[in-house]
Amino acid sequence: MRRLISLSITGLMLLSTTSMAAPVDQADPVLMYEVGMNYLHGRNGHERDARRAAEYFQTLAEQQWSVAQNRLGEMYEQGLGVPRDLDLAVSWYERAAEQGHPIAKAHVKKLKVQQSLTASR
Repeated sequence: MRRLISLSITGLMLLSTTSMAAPVDQADPVLMYEVGMNYLHGRNGHERDARRAAEYFQTLAEQQWSVAQNRLGEMYEQGLGVPRDLDLAVSWYERAAEQGHPIAKAHVKKLKVQQSLTASR
């Protein structure tokens, strides 16, 4: 139990310092995603900062991480930390969907229906 607690504390310390330990594009991708989530939600000692979270997700999305591509699509759809841009949201969702991300597939379908309804008005 002590070892588990020690490993958990060490992991949290690593997560809280990852952004300072290495440039964003050279850090471990799993830790980068978690740091992005920490900024997005303001947890584990990170201030809530959606713009910084988007930077982490953007880096990972460009490295073909479907989870980050989907998250970045969500951020563009909501205008969270980035300007609201439904075309970019669809683009990121499509990239993730092409890799088999099931939630991204649903997002693509939903936004395309919304866009077609808006265009028909």
